[in-house]
Amino acid sequence: MTGEETTVVVAITSYGIIGPCAGTDFLVRTDTAVALDLVDARS
Repeated sequence: MTGEETTVVVAITSYGIIGPCAGTDFLVRTDTAVALDLVDARS
């Protein structure tokens, strides 16, 4: 957490297939610089 205020709220879940398991795998993160840059560019 940066402690900075924001007006952006993001909720993402990713779907993946790993071995015998398929479903939500939570591999998408929104707390990385690349993801935050993408969100900021679209808002």
